Amino acid sequence: MAEKPIPPIPNERTDSISSSMTIRQSKDSRRILIDMGFSKHRAEKALAATGDCGIQVAADWLLSHVFDPDLDKVTPREYIVYACPMGPLGNAIEDFMDSAVAHIGKNGAHKSFPHVTLCQFFKCEDGLSPYVIHALKNSFLSLMKEAPQEIKLKRFTTQGYI
Repeated sequence: MAEKPIPPIPNERTDSISSSMTIRQSKDSRRILIDMGFSKHRAEKALAATGDCGIQVAADWLLSHVFDPDLDKVTPREYIVYACPMGPLGNAIEDFMDSAVAHIGKNGAHKSFPHVTLCQFFKCEDGLSPYVIHALKNSFLSLMKEAPQEIKLKRFTTQGYI
């Protein structure tokens, strides 16, 4: 199993800059897509659907969905926020899950990736998604300043989950 990189420790100065750039970047990307001839709604929908991963990805998404009957329908997108273990804890959980599959086979716990659900599903219009991302990044950075170095976990199991 390949070693996964440990995420960098947040840097207050650069992370606050990149967090505020999220909104500006999204507005710039939207403007470029509009200048390419896509409607504002379609540009926002493509950027939200692709996680604002770039103009080319959004344009490709739009071109691949050109015959989608719901493309111009204004429908709020549904979101949920997960915390996923990374670094040594993530590696240990992945090793445990692989070992469990080898010993007892797959069960309900193997149907999704290891995570902690941080909120219920919520809906947001596509044009507002950069603000949601900005708020989540700022919240995360705030919490990281106060986070303990170690978190004790307790085992919890149900019929289909660990």
